[in-house]
Amino acid sequence: MHRRADPSYDPIDRLIELRKRVRAGDADAMEEIADHLLRVLRPAIRGLFPRAPRDLIESAIEDAILKYLQDPHDSGSSNEFRLRR
Repeated sequence: MHRRADPSYDPIDRLIELRKRVRAGDADAMEEIADHLLRVLRPAIRGLFPRAPRDLIESAIEDAILKYLQDPHDSGSSNEFRLRR
């Protein structure tokens, strides 16, 4: 597993790798991508919406992750490009 202390760790590369594994049906990758997204999205969304209630932010993030995991093929392949911007 990648660690943030590792200088070669890139969260975007990790997300793309996990996304490919999820799309291939790897059940372990589903858990890993959910954990990864929670770690990355929590501080990012809180920073964007500092006055929003924490439970609202948590619920929105969890809902988005669950929706993605229900059908990971639903999102377009152009998302990988958007992640790199």
